[in-house]
Amino acid sequence: MDKNSNLSVAQTVSDVPKSKKGADKPKKTGLYPVVSGHSRDGSVCSCQENSVLGLERLAGLDKLLVSQQIRSPNFWIKFQLKNRYRFEDPSGRDIYFAAERNDCCTTCCCGRKRPFSMSIHDARGREVVKLDRPAKCQGCCWLGCRQRINVMIPALQAQVGSVEEVCKCCSTKLLVKNGFGDVVFKIKMPWCNYSICCGDVVFPILSKESKQVVGKITKKWKGCCQECCTDADNFEIEFPKDLNVQMKAVLLGACILLDFMYFESSKCPAGRFLPFKGFPFA
Repeated sequence: MDKNSNLSVAQTVSDVPKSKKGADKPKKTGLYPVVSGHSRDGSVCSCQENSVLGLERLAGLDKLLVSQQIRSPNFWIKFQLKNRYRFEDPSGRDIYFAAERNDCCTTCCCGRKRPFSMSIHDARGREVVKLDRPAKCQGCCWLGCRQRINVMIPALQAQVGSVEEVCKCCSTKLLVKNGFGDVVFKIKMPWCNYSICCGDVVFPILSKESKQVVGKITKKWKGCCQECCTDADNFEIEFPKDLNVQMKAVLLGACILLDFMYFESSKCPAGRFLPFKGFPFA
Protein backbone atom coordinates (compact mmCIF):
# COMPACT_ATOMS: atom_id res chain seq x y z
CA MET A 1 0.00 0.00 0.00
CA ASP A 2 1.42 3.40 -0.99
CA LYS A 3 1.73 6.48 1.15
CA ASN A 4 -1.25 8.21 -0.47
CA SER A 5 -3.58 5.34 0.44
CA ASN A 6 -2.29 5.32 4.03
CA LEU A 7 -2.90 9.05 4.23
CA SER A 8 -6.49 8.69 2.98
CA VAL A 9 -7.23 5.96 5.54
CA ALA A 10 -5.84 8.13 8.34
CA GLN A 11 -7.96 11.04 7.23
CA THR A 12 -11.07 8.84 7.14
CA VAL A 13 -10.43 7.59 10.65
CA SER A 14 -9.79 11.12 11.92
CA ASP A 15 -13.10 12.32 10.41
CA VAL A 16 -15.10 9.86 12.53
CA PRO A 17 -16.42 11.79 15.58
CA LYS A 18 -15.20 10.40 18.85
CA SER A 19 -17.81 9.61 21.50
CA LYS A 20 -17.47 11.76 24.53
CA LYS A 21 -17.57 10.33 28.00
CA GLY A 22 -21.10 10.38 29.34
CA ALA A 23 -22.60 11.54 26.00
CA ASP A 24 -25.33 8.91 26.19
CA LYS A 25 -26.41 10.00 29.64
CA PRO A 26 -29.42 12.33 30.04
CA LYS A 27 -28.38 15.92 30.54
CA LYS A 28 -30.05 18.50 32.71
CA THR A 29 -31.20 20.61 29.80
CA GLY A 30 -34.54 21.66 28.39
CA LEU A 31 -37.79 22.41 30.11
CA TYR A 32 -38.98 18.89 30.71
CA PRO A 33 -37.52 15.65 32.04
CA VAL A 34 -35.55 13.32 29.81
CA VAL A 35 -36.17 9.71 30.75
CA SER A 36 -35.59 6.61 28.62
CA GLY A 37 -35.05 8.49 25.37
CA HIS A 38 -38.06 10.78 25.56
CA SER A 39 -37.99 14.16 23.86
CA ARG A 40 -35.78 16.68 25.56
CA ASP A 41 -37.81 19.74 24.60
CA GLY A 42 -41.10 18.45 26.02
CA SER A 43 -42.77 17.67 22.71
CA VAL A 44 -45.36 14.91 22.53
CA CYS A 45 -43.82 11.41 22.39
CA SER A 46 -44.68 8.83 19.79
CA CYS A 47 -47.69 6.58 20.30
CA GLN A 48 -45.47 3.53 20.80
CA GLU A 49 -43.50 5.21 23.62
CA ASN A 50 -46.68 6.48 25.25
CA SER A 51 -48.19 2.99 25.10
CA VAL A 52 -45.24 1.62 27.05
CA LEU A 53 -45.81 4.24 29.73
CA GLY A 54 -49.56 3.59 29.76
CA LEU A 55 -50.19 7.31 29.23
CA GLU A 56 -51.20 7.21 25.57
CA ARG A 57 -54.61 8.71 26.35
CA LEU A 58 -53.01 11.89 27.66
CA ALA A 59 -50.96 12.51 24.53
CA GLY A 60 -53.68 14.27 22.53
CA LEU A 61 -55.59 15.91 25.36
CA ASP A 62 -55.46 19.58 26.29
CA LYS A 63 -58.16 19.27 28.96
CA LEU A 64 -58.98 16.65 31.61
CA LEU A 65 -61.87 16.30 34.03
CA VAL A 66 -61.18 14.95 37.54
CA SER A 67 -64.07 13.93 39.78
CA GLN A 68 -63.88 12.52 43.28
CA GLN A 69 -66.20 9.58 43.69
CA ILE A 70 -68.99 9.79 46.26
CA ARG A 71 -68.71 6.47 48.06
CA SER A 72 -71.34 7.24 50.72
CA PRO A 73 -73.09 10.38 52.00
CA ASN A 74 -70.47 11.99 54.19
CA PHE A 75 -73.16 14.14 55.71
CA TRP A 76 -74.23 11.22 57.90
CA ILE A 77 -70.95 9.49 58.69
CA LYS A 78 -68.48 10.76 61.27
CA PHE A 79 -65.22 9.47 59.86
CA GLN A 80 -63.05 10.13 56.85
CA LEU A 81 -63.00 7.74 53.89
CA LYS A 82 -60.16 7.04 51.51
CA ASN A 83 -60.39 9.15 48.39
CA ARG A 84 -61.08 7.77 44.96
CA TYR A 85 -61.01 9.69 41.70
CA ARG A 86 -61.94 9.16 38.08
CA PHE A 87 -60.34 10.98 35.15
CA GLU A 88 -62.39 11.73 32.03
CA ASP A 89 -61.70 13.35 28.69
CA PRO A 90 -63.81 16.36 27.58
CA SER A 91 -66.37 14.01 25.98
CA GLY A 92 -66.97 12.24 29.31
CA ARG A 93 -65.20 8.95 28.55
CA ASP A 94 -63.33 7.34 31.44
CA ILE A 95 -59.54 7.31 31.06
CA TYR A 96 -58.04 6.56 34.46
CA PHE A 97 -59.09 5.67 37.98
CA ALA A 98 -57.22 6.54 41.16
CA ALA A 99 -57.46 5.00 44.63
CA GLU A 100 -55.83 6.17 47.84
CA ARG A 101 -53.76 3.66 49.78
CA ASN A 102 -53.84 4.30 53.49
CA ASP A 103 -54.72 2.74 56.82
CA CYS A 104 -57.89 3.60 58.72
CA CYS A 105 -56.08 5.16 61.68
CA THR A 106 -54.15 7.65 59.52
CA THR A 107 -57.19 8.44 57.39
CA CYS A 108 -59.47 9.18 60.34
CA CYS A 109 -57.03 10.88 62.70
CA CYS A 110 -54.98 13.04 60.31
CA GLY A 111 -57.77 14.28 58.04
CA ARG A 112 -56.60 16.31 55.06
CA LYS A 113 -53.08 16.53 56.51
CA ARG A 114 -52.58 12.78 56.16
CA PRO A 115 -49.75 11.25 54.16
CA PHE A 116 -50.78 8.79 51.48
CA SER A 117 -49.79 6.90 48.38
CA MET A 118 -52.15 6.79 45.42
CA SER A 119 -52.20 4.54 42.37
CA ILE A 120 -53.65 5.70 39.06
CA HIS A 121 -54.79 2.83 36.83
CA ASP A 122 -56.05 2.70 33.26
CA ALA A 123 -59.04 0.72 32.01
CA ARG A 124 -56.87 -2.41 31.70
CA GLY A 125 -55.92 -2.27 35.36
CA ARG A 126 -52.31 -1.22 34.71
CA GLU A 127 -50.73 1.15 37.22
CA VAL A 128 -49.61 4.06 35.05
CA VAL A 129 -48.86 6.71 37.69
CA LYS A 130 -48.04 6.53 41.38
CA LEU A 131 -48.37 9.50 43.75
CA ASP A 132 -46.71 9.78 47.14
CA ARG A 133 -47.43 12.52 49.67
CA PRO A 134 -45.11 12.56 52.72
CA ALA A 135 -46.32 13.61 56.15
CA LYS A 136 -46.13 17.40 56.62
CA CYS A 137 -47.77 19.88 58.97
CA GLN A 138 -50.21 22.10 57.09
CA GLY A 139 -50.77 25.82 57.59
CA CYS A 140 -47.11 26.55 58.42
CA CYS A 141 -44.46 28.07 56.14
CA TRP A 142 -41.47 26.48 57.84
CA LEU A 143 -39.24 24.55 55.48
CA GLY A 144 -40.10 21.18 57.03
CA CYS A 145 -43.85 21.84 56.89
CA ARG A 146 -44.27 22.71 53.22
CA GLN A 147 -46.57 20.41 51.30
CA ARG A 148 -45.14 18.11 48.64
CA ILE A 149 -46.24 15.31 46.36
CA ASN A 150 -43.96 13.07 44.30
CA VAL A 151 -45.01 11.67 40.93
CA MET A 152 -43.60 8.38 39.65
CA ILE A 153 -44.22 6.26 36.56
CA PRO A 154 -43.94 2.54 37.44
CA ALA A 155 -43.11 1.57 33.84
CA LEU A 156 -39.97 3.71 34.03
CA GLN A 157 -39.26 2.88 37.67
CA ALA A 158 -38.35 6.52 38.17
CA GLN A 159 -39.70 9.74 39.59
CA VAL A 160 -40.65 12.08 36.75
CA GLY A 161 -41.51 15.16 38.81
CA SER A 162 -42.85 16.66 41.99
CA VAL A 163 -45.02 19.51 43.24
CA GLU A 164 -43.78 21.57 46.19
CA GLU A 165 -45.31 24.37 48.22
CA VAL A 166 -43.37 27.60 48.73
CA CYS A 167 -44.27 30.56 50.94
CA LYS A 168 -43.04 34.10 50.34
CA CYS A 169 -44.32 37.38 51.72
CA CYS A 170 -47.52 35.81 53.06
CA SER A 171 -48.30 34.31 49.65
CA THR A 172 -48.27 30.65 48.68
CA LYS A 173 -47.36 29.02 45.38
CA LEU A 174 -46.86 25.51 44.12
CA LEU A 175 -43.70 24.76 42.15
CA VAL A 176 -44.12 22.10 39.46
CA LYS A 177 -40.75 20.41 38.93
CA ASN A 178 -39.51 17.86 36.44
CA GLY A 179 -37.49 14.73 37.13
CA PHE A 180 -34.25 16.72 37.41
CA GLY A 181 -35.68 19.06 40.07
CA ASP A 182 -35.95 22.04 37.71
CA VAL A 183 -38.97 24.31 38.10
CA VAL A 184 -41.14 24.13 34.96
CA PHE A 185 -44.38 25.81 36.07
CA LYS A 186 -45.74 27.75 39.03
CA ILE A 187 -49.31 27.39 40.26
CA LYS A 188 -50.60 30.61 41.76
CA MET A 189 -52.96 30.46 44.71
CA PRO A 190 -55.99 32.78 44.40
CA TRP A 191 -56.55 35.40 47.08
CA CYS A 192 -59.57 33.41 48.22
CA ASN A 193 -59.85 29.62 48.04
CA TYR A 194 -63.54 29.55 48.97
CA SER A 195 -66.40 28.89 46.58
CA ILE A 196 -67.89 32.34 47.07
CA CYS A 197 -71.31 32.95 45.54
CA CYS A 198 -71.44 29.36 44.31
CA GLY A 199 -68.62 29.89 41.81
CA ASP A 200 -65.54 28.08 40.62
CA VAL A 201 -62.08 28.45 42.15
CA VAL A 202 -59.30 28.92 39.58
CA PHE A 203 -55.62 28.10 40.14
CA PRO A 204 -53.62 29.59 37.22
CA ILE A 205 -50.59 27.70 35.87
CA LEU A 206 -47.78 30.15 35.10
CA SER A 207 -44.69 29.62 32.98
CA LYS A 208 -41.40 29.88 34.79
CA GLU A 209 -39.76 32.46 32.51
CA SER A 210 -42.49 34.83 31.31
CA LYS A 211 -44.89 34.20 34.20
CA GLN A 212 -47.75 34.15 31.73
CA VAL A 213 -50.83 31.99 32.26
CA VAL A 214 -50.36 28.85 30.15
CA GLY A 215 -53.01 26.67 31.77
CA LYS A 216 -55.18 26.34 34.85
CA ILE A 217 -56.68 23.96 37.38
CA THR A 218 -60.29 24.80 38.21
CA LYS A 219 -62.29 23.51 41.13
CA LYS A 220 -65.82 23.27 39.73
CA TRP A 221 -68.96 24.16 41.67
CA LYS A 222 -71.29 21.13 41.66
CA GLY A 223 -74.36 22.43 43.46
CA CYS A 224 -75.29 23.09 47.07
CA CYS A 225 -76.32 19.49 47.79
CA GLN A 226 -72.97 17.93 46.87
CA GLU A 227 -70.92 20.82 48.26
CA CYS A 228 -72.63 20.81 51.65
CA CYS A 229 -73.34 17.12 52.19
CA THR A 230 -70.14 15.58 50.84
CA ASP A 231 -66.49 16.44 50.48
CA ALA A 232 -66.36 15.09 46.92
CA ASP A 233 -64.94 17.70 44.54
CA ASN A 234 -64.69 18.05 40.79
CA PHE A 235 -61.76 19.63 38.95
CA GLU A 236 -60.87 20.59 35.41
CA ILE A 237 -57.24 20.67 34.22
CA GLU A 238 -56.28 22.70 31.17
CA PHE A 239 -52.81 21.61 30.12
CA PRO A 240 -50.26 23.98 28.59
CA LYS A 241 -49.71 23.51 24.85
CA ASP A 242 -47.14 21.03 23.53
CA LEU A 243 -46.69 19.35 26.90
CA ASN A 244 -45.44 15.79 27.09
CA VAL A 245 -47.24 13.06 28.97
CA GLN A 246 -44.74 13.00 31.82
CA MET A 247 -45.42 16.60 32.84
CA LYS A 248 -49.15 16.06 32.34
CA ALA A 249 -48.88 13.27 34.90
CA VAL A 250 -47.15 15.70 37.28
CA LEU A 251 -50.04 18.16 36.87
CA LEU A 252 -52.42 15.35 37.81
CA GLY A 253 -50.51 15.10 41.08
CA ALA A 254 -50.79 18.88 41.52
CA CYS A 255 -54.58 18.65 41.19
CA ILE A 256 -54.79 15.92 43.83
CA LEU A 257 -52.55 17.91 46.18
CA LEU A 258 -54.75 21.01 45.80
CA ASP A 259 -57.82 18.94 46.68
CA PHE A 260 -56.23 17.71 49.91
CA MET A 261 -54.81 21.11 50.86
CA TYR A 262 -57.91 23.27 50.39
CA PHE A 263 -61.06 21.22 49.78
CA GLU A 264 -60.73 18.05 51.83
CA SER A 265 -62.65 18.01 55.10
CA SER A 266 -60.70 17.67 58.32
CA LYS A 267 -61.14 14.97 60.91
CA CYS A 268 -63.61 17.26 62.70
CA PRO A 269 -67.15 16.21 61.67
CA ALA A 270 -68.40 19.78 62.14
CA GLY A 271 -66.36 20.85 59.13
CA ARG A 272 -68.65 18.87 56.84
CA PHE A 273 -71.62 21.13 57.63
CA LEU A 274 -69.94 24.29 56.34
CA PRO A 275 -71.63 25.63 53.19
CA PHE A 276 -68.31 26.57 51.58
CA LYS A 277 -65.25 24.37 51.65
CA GLY A 278 -61.80 25.81 51.75
CA PHE A 279 -61.79 27.23 55.27
CA PRO A 280 -58.59 26.47 57.20
CA PHE A 281 -60.53 24.68 59.94
CA ALA A 282 -62.87 22.81 57.60
